[in-house]
Amino acid sequence: MAFYNGVQSFVPSMRVTSRIYEKTTEATPLMSRMMGLWTITSGIVRVYTAWNITNKALYTVAMWTFVLAGFSFYTEVFLYKTAKISSPG
Repeated sequence: MAFYNGVQSFVPSMRVTSRIYEKTTEATPLMSRMMGLWTITSGIVRVYTAWNITNKALYTVAMWTFVLAGFSFYTEVFLYKTAKISSPG
């Protein structure tokens, strides 16, 4: 999912941003690419951790990527109210 979401940030015809964040206009191309790179980076960390699950430090970093992603979605739904729970995200 992380890799698909990252790639769709670079390909305008694939973007689902407007379906997730319905109260905002389309994300700027710069912010879309920045979030795409962050998402791909998080995906790389998670895949690398899956191959090295016994590395405690790497496992901790991977868990923090999930915490940060969850925090981001939580604040968009409940604090900023730019996304709905029923959205594709």
